[in-house]
Amino acid sequence: MAKRKVLIVFLSCGNGHRRAAQAIEDIFSEGFETRRIDALEYAPSLVRWIFQEGYRIAVSFLPFVWKAVFLFFRANWIKKFYNIAGRLIDKVVFSSFIEEIRIFSPDIVISTHFTSSSLAVRLKEEQAFKLITCITDFWVYPLWVEPDTDYYCAGSEFTRKMLVSKYNVPPEKIWLTGIPLRKSFFGSPSPDKYRPPQGVFSMLVFTSYFAYGPIWEIVKTFHKKCAIYVIYGGNFPLRIKMQRLQEKARFLQFYPRVEDMWNLMNAVDLVVTKPGGLTVSECILKEKPMVFMSAIYGQETENAHFIVRNGLGFFPKKSYLIDTIKHIIESPEILQTIRKNFQRFKQENSFQNIRGRIESLGLDKDNGS
Repeated sequence: MAKRKVLIVFLSCGNGHRRAAQAIEDIFSEGFETRRIDALEYAPSLVRWIFQEGYRIAVSFLPFVWKAVFLFFRANWIKKFYNIAGRLIDKVVFSSFIEEIRIFSPDIVISTHFTSSSLAVRLKEEQAFKLITCITDFWVYPLWVEPDTDYYCAGSEFTRKMLVSKYNVPPEKIWLTGIPLRKSFFGSPSPDKYRPPQGVFSMLVFTSYFAYGPIWEIVKTFHKKCAIYVIYGGNFPLRIKMQRLQEKARFLQFYPRVEDMWNLMNAVDLVVTKPGGLTVSECILKEKPMVFMSAIYGQETENAHFIVRNGLGFFPKKSYLIDTIKHIIESPEILQTIRKNFQRFKQENSFQNIRGRIESLGLDKDNGS
């Protein structure tokens, strides 16, 4: 019997969608014929710029513009207009991407971005594949919901309830799988890979690839008191500042990127970051308290509120960020309380759950069922 073909689709605007797609590719690396494609690689250069650089500029330097765009597309009538107009636009802008789906002829399409889900829907009448949308945040943006989607992967019970109550998605179409994380997050960590000095409070600090946010202020304030790990991405001026400070610091390590985030997270007491859906899920799985130094309006602010409501972290105003971190360091009982809260918050094993759900569909390549 031929292997079932799984096509993983996404848009590379924001790193979380790509990371989720990579995690799903790992899930189906054995026993399936898989392919992972970025829809933007098949789009005109102007469209790529709008989705990638335009998005980065808006969220980093023009947040009021991003907020207006987010609220605009949140309206129900816009969603209906998007469904109609989008079908015409997609045939022109993403025609090459749609043709790639047609050529691969998948049995299953798994999407980690709402736009790639919308694009895949265009071929469902022509090709009898199952479309599964993995929602990469805890709060559900209206554009995630497509009537022709066969199943949704929800990151939490809160997400599942929101799909049912707010968007009238039938419960049987929702899989409570957890947000897709890389397989190694569910394995045993390497305890010696990152080891801070014994008895010293340790924190991991990072945001996006460009490391926007008050990272330097945090390092400058706590470098003599704590063990600090920083992921600086492409922010080379920040790296130079930290190099000059390193000899004076109690323990300061910094990296442009970290492949084995599961090991690094396992070594620290606190994660100071921004509330992307995958980052939040990783922290929940590793039971690491969170402090959010910044958040993109919309999904990230809702993710942050989700964490605060469940007693798993803090989302202070910028003027209170340093004081919040200082209070956590000086009050061990705060971390103890948060760790207890983690015990009642179940993080789903997305690696096992997503593969198990797909296998349960019982699709047979030979008979096309």
